[in-house]
Amino acid sequence: MSSIDMALDRFDLLGLQDIPFMHLSLGQRKRLGLARAFAAPASLYILDEPTANLDAKSCRLVYQAMTDKSADGASILFSTHNVADLATSTGNVIYLKNGNATRVHLETRDSITARKRFRIVGSLDPESIASIPEVSCVISQSEVEVDIPVGKSLGSVLQSFERIGIEVNEVIDDRSR
Repeated sequence: MSSIDMALDRFDLLGLQDIPFMHLSLGQRKRLGLARAFAAPASLYILDEPTANLDAKSCRLVYQAMTDKSADGASILFSTHNVADLATSTGNVIYLKNGNATRVHLETRDSITARKRFRIVGSLDPESIASIPEVSCVISQSEVEVDIPVGKSLGSVLQSFERIGIEVNEVIDDRSR
């Protein structure tokens, strides 16, 4: 199998190589662009919202490609508005909000060996927060501590906050204190 065919196969595009680009769906076009990017060997891949507007299956293909390239020693820098993407992170996350940057170190899912503790700062509603089991302590009306158990990611907890309408302004890694 050629490297082009392998790249197309990685993103579930094999068999579509003879279809003109403008006849592909938007998701197929996006996956084709990602296939092109990942087909070339590089030490750094820079991706702008690689999972935006993709279905769950396509997102999994992107996550797997990112994981594989990272395992091969490449660095991957990507922007996202989708907190679920953070669950795939294999390194550091820079959380940007209103011009402020907070660095949060995350382990890969396979290397998590202990619970992690973070402080979440945002517009918090006490009744809503009670529905998030990872919240271990309410510090103030705008700050809580969360304990993330083994096997769960910060991204999935942030997604829980987002689902109930809580805007997270800052994530503080308590292990760095």
